[in-house]
Amino acid sequence: MKKVIQFITLFSFLLILTGCFKKESTTPNIKEETLETTYKQATARRPKAEKPIDNIFIALNTLKNATYYESSSSGTIVAKKAITLANQTVKNRRIITPEANFNESISISSFVKVAEQLYSSEDKILKRNAKKVTENNVTWENDTSTLSKESYLSQYGYFFTDPTRYVINEDTITSDITVENNGIGRKYTYKFNLDPEIAPYYYKINIKNLSNSSSLPTFKSIEMTITFDYKWRMTKISTYEVYEISISALGTVTCYATITETFRNINKPVEIPEKAFFSKHL
Repeated sequence: MKKVIQFITLFSFLLILTGCFKKESTTPNIKEETLETTYKQATARRPKAEKPIDNIFIALNTLKNATYYESSSSGTIVAKKAITLANQTVKNRRIITPEANFNESISISSFVKVAEQLYSSEDKILKRNAKKVTENNVTWENDTSTLSKESYLSQYGYFFTDPTRYVINEDTITSDITVENNGIGRKYTYKFNLDPEIAPYYYKINIKNLSNSSSLPTFKSIEMTITFDYKWRMTKISTYEVYEISISALGTVTCYATITETFRNINKPVEIPEKAFFSKHL
């Protein structure tokens, strides 16, 4: 049981991290262009004049090119094998600025509590672990470790500064796009399914490594709901995932993850509270 809880903790508290550098394909039968998210510029003044699928790519592009933004995420991950093995709550905070980027992930269950901070600036990536984690507070270590881009990718599969942890393009959006809100309150909400093999391509590397599995997880389904405003500024991304992972001595474990990320202060100057600490370690 302890091994299961540790496995879930290791990957779940990093669920919200996303990527910013080009990744290399390790699967020869998947075209390289299929493994890249599509980003588009708007050709109209408002979303109602664009196709829904183009609005998705425009909103992702708006977020990708934002000079500043903050986001906070929360959710749950339930691991089952006939019975529920673990129920994990996850929290995440990330701040994007022109000079530096920051990500904080916290994962808590009744068995294990872990947390981690990541800071990137000047082509350097710093990692800071937690010394102690409780339900209401985290005590952080006073030192950091440095990761190269290559070592980061080999461990996590993607970086935390891209809009999402998925590959999103015309090939990976596999369902009709359900328009749940088409401008009421100057908000737009779309729901759609993602291809369970290609969309989480880099994300699967992360899960495999952090769970110490001998194989990549098998995704069964991914449902995504995005909300953006009349200027294509992302306000919320929610996902529901179902996947299986093979764990030594346990066999196949099925995980159900529900995560919601809320965005704010897009293109409005924000500060990284931890900047002074990390700057001393660059």
